[in-house]
Amino acid sequence: FRLLRDDRGIGYDVIAEWESLGPAGHLFAAIPGFDPARFAEAERLIRREFSRLATETVPRRELDKAKALILASHDDALDSPIFHAESLIYREILHLKDDFRALKPRIEAVDSIRLREDAARIFSRPLTLAALGPRDAQW
Repeated sequence: FRLLRDDRGIGYDVIAEWESLGPAGHLFAAIPGFDPARFAEAERLIRREFSRLATETVPRRELDKAKALILASHDDALDSPIFHAESLIYREILHLKDDFRALKPRIEAVDSIRLREDAARIFSRPLTLAALGPRDAQW
């Protein structure tokens, strides 16, 4: 997402999160300071990056940096009561068996081949894109 923020200046920041909900899931991306006039450009770039994830292998250095960022964020979240409450909801109400304590070995086990295969599986499904913003925005 550096492409959107740093290279193209489409938004002030880019925040992305994947949430797996059993057989389904969602990818959430927020772009604070987003320029609505550049919506079509942003959509094209995001779809292109999804396609690249599904067809190209991520360089090892980039993958290692991403894994370190995920693990650091996860370690910070462990101090949050909200994180633990959400974990209970997932396990007890949604009956998802994901154990947050098992995240580190699972993230460390990801390699660029597995990432490409998973991305190909996920992004081969129909994607729905929703844009939320001010009512007067010119999409």
